[in-house]
Amino acid sequence: MDPVECNNVTPFRWLRTGLSNTWRDSRSRPATVCVVLGLLLVLSPAAPARPDNPVELQGLCFRSPVALSNPKPVGLDAVMVAHPPGADAQSERFSLTAVHFPLVVTDTKAGMTTAELRDYVATVFLAGQAKEGTPIQRRLLENLVDGLAFSTPIPAPSLAEVYALRLQNRETVVLGFKFRSDWRSEAESLITAIAASLQECSTDQP
Repeated sequence: MDPVECNNVTPFRWLRTGLSNTWRDSRSRPATVCVVLGLLLVLSPAAPARPDNPVELQGLCFRSPVALSNPKPVGLDAVMVAHPPGADAQSERFSLTAVHFPLVVTDTKAGMTTAELRDYVATVFLAGQAKEGTPIQRRLLENLVDGLAFSTPIPAPSLAEVYALRLQNRETVVLGFKFRSDWRSEAESLITAIAASLQECSTDQP
């Protein structure tokens, strides 16, 4: 085949012709068979990956449909994960902070109430204003849990939700969801997925 004829052959026509010739001559040219099979694998579309990332925070486990950063400490008895992983505070679209409170904080005569725990986490960890928020509810750990929703301009215009969860050992973990205002729809889907899979961790979980 001269150069002009080569230019008129499409890749897929060449592939069909090459396959026919290759299988016919496979006994004498086994290496060519491997090359063509390798080309077929390259041209075949890859199966889409389905993110399903297990996360553990303060004794709570859930699965996230998007990649989150590794948990990192952000204060006393507090850890946080964020999306996208590796983003700085200004570039984060979403974060989830979990703050653990032992019984001495909640079950003493001078202990903090659930509302006070929410206000504390909203103010100290999520840059919110105490006493400024809207009541909200979500189903978490198979219970309808009261929460607090508010907005904050720090470090970028953001919305946040805070919930206090009582664990089986009677200790409390407060979850604070925070997301950029321009990522609200995506954040709602993400929080819904987290809430649906949220449970206390056990030894047989990933």
